[in-house]
Amino acid sequence: MSEVSFRQGSLLVVTALGDEARAFCRERSGRLRPRSLSLRVPPPAQNLSMEVVWAGPGRAGLDRIAGALSSGRYGRVLFSGLAGALAPDLSPGTLLAADEVVTLEGERLPLPLPSELGLLIEESQTGRFLRTGRILTSDRLVSTPSEKLRLHRQTGAMAVDMEAAGWLSVARRAGIPSCLVRAVSDGAEELLPPELLSFVSEEGDLALSATLRTLLFHPELLFALISLGPSLRLGRQGLSRLGGALFDALGREGR
Repeated sequence: MSEVSFRQGSLLVVTALGDEARAFCRERSGRLRPRSLSLRVPPPAQNLSMEVVWAGPGRAGLDRIAGALSSGRYGRVLFSGLAGALAPDLSPGTLLAADEVVTLEGERLPLPLPSELGLLIEESQTGRFLRTGRILTSDRLVSTPSEKLRLHRQTGAMAVDMEAAGWLSVARRAGIPSCLVRAVSDGAEELLPPELLSFVSEEGDLALSATLRTLLFHPELLFALISLGPSLRLGRQGLSRLGGALFDALGREGR
């Protein structure tokens, strides 16, 4: 298994959603402050060992990432955020470092693993907190337990997301090495309401008016969201653990 070290250049950490970026920074919130690529806020003047941004979903998010990677500031990029489990034994809160990303169209993108994950590997000799494996990128939400099991058997993927294949293609066109580490936010047996996608704005933030409108006309979704709450909290905690470990591995204050 190949590895890449983030010490080879300034690291850009990219998530799709603001909530994911804030969770990633939580353990080192006094030193790591995420920013939105959609707001065109200039990056810090000083060169940092690690910067955290969120790009938003879809085509607009890809364009924002391409713009950031073309700036010449970054030597490496880590794509991160939450993902849904396909493998029945993959629990919410587990970190999954991708050694390959696949699509239903047959695309296969092999990936190196960040050497800095050694800290988490030592913490989790049983594989409870950190595992490696294949991630599937889907162009639609995979929501039902039966579909999750079918895709696990069909592709061998342990988890599913909606962005990674596009992200990795952008990074490769920019000539910047990239890795992917996701935190699991819902188990393979959990049902995701398809309406969740309408809760997210193009900028990767909560679409408050759309969320309230959807809940008004579909109040039963509130109970589904409440039932997903514990798994989502574990997923955010996994991202926080990842952010803290990488910050420490790179050295406080960029040392």
